[in-house]
Amino acid sequence: MDIIFSTIPALILDIEKLKLVKKDAVIIDLASTPGSVDYEAAKELGISSYLELGIPSKVAPYSSAIYLKEAIDRLIEGGQK
Repeated sequence: MDIIFSTIPALILDIEKLKLVKKDAVIIDLASTPGSVDYEAAKELGISSYLELGIPSKVAPYSSAIYLKEAIDRLIEGGQK
C-alpha cells in the first residue's frame, strides 16, 4: 500500500509488521491514544507516520458535534443504529 489509514486504538503496526511496509508509504493513524503504530520503529525504518487525532472536529466541528450527539442519544435510548 502507498497510504495506510489506521483507526485501531491498539498497537497493530509493530516493528515486524512495519518491516513489510513499503519504505515510501505513508501511515496516517487516526486511532485514539496511544495510536496503532510503533512510531520509533517507523522512524528507524524510514517510514513516514503521523498520529492525527480529532480530524472530524478540526475540519468540520459543527457537523461532527451533531453526529456525536445523535450517536450518544441512540446509545442512551438503547439503540446501536
